[in-house]
Amino acid sequence: MSSLPGASNAMPVPEAKPQGKGHRPRSDGSVSGDQEWSHPEPLLQVIRPVPSLSYDHLPPILANFVRDVAIQTQAPPDFPAAAAIVTASSLVGRRMAIRPRRKNGWTVIPNLWGAVVGPPGVVLKSPSIGMPTRLLEKLQAEAALAVRLEVEEYEAKVRAHSLALKTAEKAVLEDIRSGATYASTTRHFTSIESLPEAPSPRRYVASDPTIEKLHVRLASNPFGLELIRDELAGFFATLEAPGHEGDRAFYVESWAGDVSHSKDRIGRGETHAVALCLSLFGGIQPGPLRKYFEAAEKGG
Repeated sequence: MSSLPGASNAMPVPEAKPQGKGHRPRSDGSVSGDQEWSHPEPLLQVIRPVPSLSYDHLPPILANFVRDVAIQTQAPPDFPAAAAIVTASSLVGRRMAIRPRRKNGWTVIPNLWGAVVGPPGVVLKSPSIGMPTRLLEKLQAEAALAVRLEVEEYEAKVRAHSLALKTAEKAVLEDIRSGATYASTTRHFTSIESLPEAPSPRRYVASDPTIEKLHVRLASNPFGLELIRDELAGFFATLEAPGHEGDRAFYVESWAGDVSHSKDRIGRGETHAVALCLSLFGGIQPGPLRKYFEAAEKGG
C-alpha cells in the first residue's frame, strides 16, 4: 500500500494492478495503449415490484366480482379489477359528471382508459379481463332483443311509406295530364307522413372499428361506449400506419367525453356527435410497451 505524497493523513491508495493479460501500468499510473479491456457487464434492469391490490380498495360489489374472477382464472386480481373499473366507467359515461370546484363550471366526465401489462400465456390476461368486459356484450345483446319489435314496426312503416309515394306519383301524373299546374300537385306528397328515425339498439362495446364507423357509433350513443382490444400493440400500430394520421387526435378528444365532433364526407353525408365519450381497455406485453416508453422519453 502507498499513500499520496505530502499527505500523511490521506487514505491509503491501493497499488494499480494490471487490467489485462500481459499488460502492466506505466509509472505515471496510465495504462498502455494496447490494454485489453474485459467484457462489459450488462446493466441490470430493475423493475420495482407492483404494490399488492387489496380487495378493500374496491367497492364491495366489485370486490366480490373481482375475487370470483381471480379464483376462476387463477390470475392476479389486479387484471379483472382494472377491467371492471373501466367497464363501470363506460356504463356511467356521460350520465354523470364531476365538478371538482364548487363555484366553477369546470366539469369532468368520469371516463377512464386502462390496460393490463403481462407476459403472454403466463398471467392469463385475456381470460381475466374477458369476463368483466363480456358483461357489456350481454347488455348489448339484450338491447338488440329489446328493440326487435320496434325494428319490425319500422320496417312495416318503410314499406307503407314506399307504397304511399308510388300512389302519390300516379296521382301527380293524372293531374298533369288533366292540365293541373305543378304547384297544385304537391298536395299528394305533403299528405304523406315522413319516416321516423330508424330504431337502433344501444351499443356498449366496439372491437376494431374504423374512425369513421366509430364516429357514427358515438353519434348514435351519446352516453358513450367502450373500445376493447385484446392486444393494444395492434391498436398502437394502427395509429402509426399511413392514412391514420388523424386517428390519434380523435381518440384523445374522445377521452375527454365532452367534445362535440362533426364529420362531413362525400357519400356518407354529415354526421354530428353531441359529444365523443369513449372508454378504452386492453392488454399488452412488457416488451412492446417498453418500446413506446423509450420512444416517448426520446421525444417520440
